[in-house]
Amino acid sequence: MRPLIVAVADGMGDLPCPASGGTPLETAATPTLDQMARHAVTGLCRTIPPRTIAGTETGLPALAGYDPQQFRLPRGPLEAMGAGISPAPDTAVWRLNIVSLDPADRVEDFTAGNLDDESAARLLHAAAHLAHPSLACITGSSFRHLLLQHHARRNTAAPDIPLPHESQGAHRRILLDALQTVPTLHRLVTGSLALPQARRQNGGRLMLWPWGQGHRPHLPSFAALHGRRAAMVAGIPLALGLAQAAGMTVARNAAFTGDIHTDYAAKSREALALLKDHDTVFIHLEATDLYGHNRDAAGKRDALTRFDTQILRPLYRAYPQAVFLVTCDHLTPVTTGRHHAGPVPFLVYDAALPAMPPRHFCEATAARSGLCLPCGPSLLGLALEHACSPSV
Repeated sequence: MRPLIVAVADGMGDLPCPASGGTPLETAATPTLDQMARHAVTGLCRTIPPRTIAGTETGLPALAGYDPQQFRLPRGPLEAMGAGISPAPDTAVWRLNIVSLDPADRVEDFTAGNLDDESAARLLHAAAHLAHPSLACITGSSFRHLLLQHHARRNTAAPDIPLPHESQGAHRRILLDALQTVPTLHRLVTGSLALPQARRQNGGRLMLWPWGQGHRPHLPSFAALHGRRAAMVAGIPLALGLAQAAGMTVARNAAFTGDIHTDYAAKSREALALLKDHDTVFIHLEATDLYGHNRDAAGKRDALTRFDTQILRPLYRAYPQAVFLVTCDHLTPVTTGRHHAGPVPFLVYDAALPAMPPRHFCEATAARSGLCLPCGPSLLGLALEHACSPSV
């Protein structure tokens, strides 16, 4: 049994954009991926099933082997678990974004310009005094926070809350209208808009945006499903919470920021250390997704090059006989700035495979292979098949 390294560049894939000369993945310098592609199975995979959220809360569990149509994994409780919070059975957990509104009350930035921690803490502290006793704000970092809703029934119909990262340019009323069925949250959001801490110099405001609600999930462990000891290297609470729910080792490091300034090389070093006593390591990179949301093709292209040279290259050099699965959880095209449910490109490297002609790994070459897997668990299964086969 060989080591399996699953490297997920969040939102890495794009839709074709010939007018710009190619997608960020097509135009990025990725020599390690191109070298791997000579001994690899490449293709596309449908990580996002029909009628599910096209987001990391769907795609990343699928890549870890948890079928989103069998396991409902809301973002809020997973992020709580990633933050070390163990919600009570009757507590619903909401992800709580702080977004910025322009002077016309339209969503300007779902990250509030990567709001600094101090400003975020001041707003949440002031908002906490407005909250109903059943609600508790949990301060995280930057724009990412949590809201606990105590005494919430599991079977209560969940309101259809718009996703903040899909709502840029929309008027704030789309959230307030959706929260009409949850009066305590509606009052919290509307009240916080009037706080001095919510005012911005440009005449706009900061706004609380609860979404991704649900109760704590219960998953079979990764080890029980696959007979392998796994670990997760990531910066976003969602990935850390998924790992905890799946019984994986969770690597926590302040250098893994979950934003565009994360320490790529530190993630590689952590993975190398974990591979000494784990046979499967997941590595998650968020920066590629954020650049996609910002419609920043150059930034996303640079992030993919750094993903290749600072994360993949050291691992490939140290473990050339390992099996690598390199893919993304969903598409985040720079042409739209939004998540897309289309099939994602993947590469399964196995040194035992016959050499292929040189090729650049990207969406187009993955599509030309003709292979399209139906779901994330099937892609993980393919990688595990190779990891369980003899090396050269």
